[in-house]
Amino acid sequence: SGAENGIAPCAITTLQETFNSTATEVAVAVNMVEGSKVLFSVVYGHLGHTHHKTLFVALGILIWAAGSFIVAAAINIAVVGLGFFVMGCG
Repeated sequence: SGAENGIAPCAITTLQETFNSTATEVAVAVNMVEGSKVLFSVVYGHLGHTHHKTLFVALGILIWAAGSFIVAAAINIAVVGLGFFVMGCG
């Protein structure tokens, strides 16, 4: 994830300044992606194993892209959190 690669500290500072939010608010928004990955990896793992794997890979990419657009168009930190959650669902 981004935290292990050193991306998170830069993103947190940028999001704080952009949305005039606290570090806690930004950390919750950024960690939404991790929570949704945990929840949906089980679902997609099962569906990909029992159904057409390529279809679920494509679906995951489309969902991740939708989340990216939500983050890019965000007007506040709550919308950023929603976008990160959707990204993790993909």
